[in-house]
Order: sequence, then C-alpha cells, then structure tokens
Amino acid sequence: MTLVIGALGLAMLSGCLEPDDPYGCADSDGDGYGYGAECLGPDCDDLDDQCWGGECCPAVCVDPDGDGYGDGPDCLGSDCTELDALCHTGSCCPPDCMDGDGDGYGLGHSCLGTDCNDQDAACHTGDCCPLDCVDDDGDGYGQGIDCEGADCDDADELCWTGSCCPVVDCVDDDGDGYGEGADCYGADCDDTDDTCYAGTCCPAVDCVDGDSDGYGLGADCLGVDCDDDNAQCHSGLCCDPTTATCWDIYGCVVACGGDPACELACESYGDSVSQSLWADLAICFLSTGCEGADCQTLCAVELSACQSDT
Repeated sequence: MTLVIGALGLAMLSGCLEPDDPYGCADSDGDGYGYGAECLGPDCDDLDDQCWGGECCPAVCVDPDGDGYGDGPDCLGSDCTELDALCHTGSCCPPDCMDGDGDGYGLGHSCLGTDCNDQDAACHTGDCCPLDCVDDDGDGYGQGIDCEGADCDDADELCWTGSCCPVVDCVDDDGDGYGEGADCYGADCDDTDDTCYAGTCCPAVDCVDGDSDGYGLGADCLGVDCDDDNAQCHSGLCCDPTTATCWDIYGCVVACGGDPACELACESYGDSVSQSLWADLAICFLSTGCEGADCQTLCAVELSACQSDT
C-alpha cells in the first residue's frame, strides 16, 4: 500500500531535533537510526525499532493533493500541478509559456515560438522587432545585445569563432598594422590606405560621440545616443530606467545570459513597485532553485504578479 506523504508527514518521519542540539540524533524508536549527524543512518520507519531500511519500509510518494501522482518511486506518475487533485496530466496542466502580451509567443516549451517584443501582441518576429546587432556579414554574430554572440571575423558569414578566427587580435583591412584589436599598433582612422592611420590624412568624421560607443550626433555615427556619458547605453530601457516594469526587468536579466554585470544593471531599473515585485520573484527563484519550466509551478504567484506589472 502506498503511503502518501505531505509536508507534515515528512516532518513526522524525519523526527525533530532539539534546537540546541543540531548534531544529535532524533530517534523515536531507539534503534540508533533516525535524523541527525550522530545516527547510524536514516530511518524509514521511526516507530518500529526492528525496521529502518529495506522491504519493511513503507512505500513513499510525496503527493500534497492526494491524487496518487507526485514525486517518488511509488507514485502512479508525476503531477503537473499539486494544487488540484483532479489534475495530473493533459489539458488541465498549466501551460509552459511566459507570454507578456498574450500573442502565444514568449518563453517556454508551450509557446508558438520566441517573442522579440513581449509587450506588443502584433509583433513577435520580423521587421517590427527592435534589433541591436551590428553584423556586417549577416551571420547573426557581431556587436550588440541582440547578436547570437561576438564575431571574430565579421567579413566571413561562415566564421565567427574557433579555428577560422584570425590568430592575431587585430582587424586591419589595409595591412599597415593599425586597426581594431588588442594586437594592433594602434587605431586606424583610414583602414583602406596603408600609408594613413592617424593625423591630417585621416578623413573627417561627422560624429560627436562623448562616450566613444559609436553612437552620438552626426551623419557618421551608428545612431543617436540617449546617454552619451555611458558607453553601455545608447537606446532602450537604460535611457529611462524608471519606466521599466517588473516584466521588463525579468526580460532584461534573461537576455544577459548569466553576465553578472549585465544582470546588476537590469536589476537597477524600475520604480519602487517594479523593484518590489522583482525582489519577490528573484527570492523565489533563489529559494526554490528552479530552472526553466520548473519555475512556472514553483514561482507561479510571483511570476504572475511580475507579468501583470505592464
């Protein structure tokens, strides 16, 4: 017979240690087995001093809603929601798709696809998507947060990393040793003329760019710059971070790909409301240790509150 154990049942099986004796042994039946550092081992039945392991142990299934489905070798199967005893698989399960604008596109296995703009239900891919990626060879790799990654050779669409990359870190089209990269002699103001890299021979550049990120004011800039004192910011949420919602912060952190400095910048966005909602969500992620689809169930309340802040 399967024993269904909820949170209270687990506590009863494990026993209770005295608060001032965390290294002792909680052993209700006195067989030396129980819960604690000084026990001979764990006890599957702490009410029977002849049983602590093996066939005498009761079968285990952690099943809070009591439908026989849950976590454990003796469950009938896994449970997609432990909040509903009538649901364990099929259409009653919550979808795995975080979709801020309700267009069916977002983050998760149940989505129709990824969403480049999860605040606009009419836009999920294509020309409507904002793109921050300078990619000369069109391989998806280049410079910008929307690129697949950095490109070691942005003139070859078949090469962006690995053995095809130039050994020397210097992009030098005219071969004078000056160009862009740590191994160059210096910067090159004209990389089409091997006799010119600095001085009066350099073509005039029409770009007032205070932070040297390529964005500023002038025809030769990559574009306008909303913050010309910050080389990491020229457009997007960083321009007016106080307008960011909790959902904006979440999307920003996901896009960082694990970069701590990037995540720290994202977490500074938003007003007091969005900051509070994000803090609740971040604490839930940390305390549950959830990843991907697991977070849909374990942090459903916090995710819903964050997503509603739009």
